[in-house]
Amino acid sequence: MFMPMLVSDWDDALGAQNFWERQAQTVLVTGAHSSLGCRVVERLNNAGWMVRVLTPVNTVSAYKFPQRVIEVPGSISDPVALGEALRTCHRVLHLEELTASSSPKQLRLENIEQTRLLVQACKVAHVRQFVLVSTAKMCYRTHSFYSRSKKTAEDVLRGSGLTWTIVRPTMVVGTDGNQEYRWLRRFVKRFRIVAIPESGSVVKRPVHEDDLADGLNLLLQASPHVVAYKTYNMAGRKTMTVPELVNLIAGEYNLPHRIVLQVPRRLCQWGTHILKWLLPSQAPVNVDDALRGLLEDCDPDIEPAVQDFGYHPRLLTGRLSRVEQRESPAQRPHPATRRALHPRRVP
Repeated sequence: MFMPMLVSDWDDALGAQNFWERQAQTVLVTGAHSSLGCRVVERLNNAGWMVRVLTPVNTVSAYKFPQRVIEVPGSISDPVALGEALRTCHRVLHLEELTASSSPKQLRLENIEQTRLLVQACKVAHVRQFVLVSTAKMCYRTHSFYSRSKKTAEDVLRGSGLTWTIVRPTMVVGTDGNQEYRWLRRFVKRFRIVAIPESGSVVKRPVHEDDLADGLNLLLQASPHVVAYKTYNMAGRKTMTVPELVNLIAGEYNLPHRIVLQVPRRLCQWGTHILKWLLPSQAPVNVDDALRGLLEDCDPDIEPAVQDFGYHPRLLTGRLSRVEQRESPAQRPHPATRRALHPRRVP
């Protein structure tokens, strides 16, 4: 249970003021029942926010939230539950999305219409700030159903009249990671020889899921006036080629060095369709979307995020689930936050 502190416990007045401002504010996190969502909720909770999440009815989640997090039964499509979740809510972090589907109708329903419903409810509830997590696939020369649905969701938010901020993460790696990373990881774990389209020079800038969660936490702590009406890229510190990424994944599971063959795209498409038929649990849901990720560079500029709210991704080491342990000053919890979580005991 949260224990109040004395004024004398604070190190400086500015830090105390910022912490108590977060204590008085509520943030709703959608999509909290994912690996990334759970990490974000934990960090926001530790930073002093009053956090609410929407929990689908009759759904057992694999993730457990801290005791102070308020779970509201329902979903975005449930107007009663959404209204309750947004009551006296100050900010919204919209993580919920559908990534793996070959159905444009389903992507439109999940990524566009749910964003539209949430935006309308936020306008009624007078939410001060709306943060949408989109995708860096916007920088690709060709777009998939997924990236087009996210682009439309961004347009819905930009025209809403709300104070908005958009975040575009790159490929998310780590214990879970995003769909693009999981697709590649399945093939690397199963096959000693990995065939990729003839694009060995394509570079990626993967971001660790812990760094992305830290970055979203820092973004919400920043002044809304600084980050309002801006779009930020969140990527890792280092760029790497697809073959380098393949062998980093192999090192993740102590597997032998993988042989990466560059073959014509058409042959990759045929092979992936065959694997999808033979191994439906191992093959991508959308073949074209999977191949597109191996053909397009994704090395966005993160300097605006660094300058505006202190985003500081750590260096990915030999194992993708482990990152450099040294924290930057911006990522260390404020002493006031630590004291709030671990109050002094009076003898």
